[in-house]
Amino acid sequence: MKILLIGSKFDWSIELTYLKELRNKSIECELYNLQNLFYDYYYTSLYNKIIFRSGLSTILKNINKDLLLFVEQYEPTHIWVFKGMEILPSTLKILKSKGIKLINFNPDNPFVFTGSGSGNKNITQSINLYDWYLSYDSTVVKQLQQMKIHTNLFPFAIDLAYDFKYSNDALSIKKIAFIGNPDQERVLFLNQLADLKIPIDVYGHNWNTFSLHKGIEVHDAIDKVAYQQLVPKYRALLNLMRIHNLDSHNMRSLEIPAYGGVQLASKTKDHEEFFENGKEIFLFSDAQEAAWQWHHIQELSSEDLQKGINSAQNKLRLNHSYAARTEFFLNGLEQLC
Repeated sequence: MKILLIGSKFDWSIELTYLKELRNKSIECELYNLQNLFYDYYYTSLYNKIIFRSGLSTILKNINKDLLLFVEQYEPTHIWVFKGMEILPSTLKILKSKGIKLINFNPDNPFVFTGSGSGNKNITQSINLYDWYLSYDSTVVKQLQQMKIHTNLFPFAIDLAYDFKYSNDALSIKKIAFIGNPDQERVLFLNQLADLKIPIDVYGHNWNTFSLHKGIEVHDAIDKVAYQQLVPKYRALLNLMRIHNLDSHNMRSLEIPAYGGVQLASKTKDHEEFFENGKEIFLFSDAQEAAWQWHHIQELSSEDLQKGINSAQNKLRLNHSYAARTEFFLNGLEQLC
């Protein structure tokens, strides 16, 4: 078995983690950073962006040609594509003709695109070319199964590399924090929450370009290290689902408890299955219920909240580690004929 992963080599990319896990299991594998090659072109200049958006750029054809040359030299038995916006359906057809098994893990919804980075026609036109399609969302899995696509549920994962220790200022900021960038739906919900006298801090880009309630305090975007340090300081961290995952989960669903935070989150099927509501997570269906949960969190002692966090972390270790996901993936490969 020889696996080629296709995705990116950004620090935050999950494919880097899976590359490490596969190598830990002595699997021969390599990561081809197709997305980085595209970004190196696209973000070099405004001219490149305009040419690409007009349909006149040859960048995708060029980087796909280079990918095929790499595959010819590397000779993988399996190719694992992460999302795949930059890989052309024609490229997948060539790879498939060589007898290579093709697998996709899409960390977004392949049917619902909420922005330029969430999907494109390469995603939709390639779905039936994969021998195995993995999705974090059970609704997407059902849609794919109805299309007779071989698919499995493959939730997000996270590793707790250390036993979390609470600092003296844990849970000391008596406000709700939302970490992420704005859109109309998020702003509407946060304004509704602020109307109910709930104190809120937001961290991210471009919040000041929206009309926000005066009770919402805006902060600059933060990096991953600052994010990890900030999470345990707040009394609650808000997690809002977007239109493409209204009944599932996202990475923040796992990150908040992993980093020692109290999670105030949209009520979804996954959240109810992953954690115990009212102890390990606090769920809401609308702003009124979110405000009620906030007041409930305020009534709980720091000790009780920390017990809930510890319990959620134990479930992460047991059910949502990258090692467990990798084992599932490798078992699935053995069943591909």
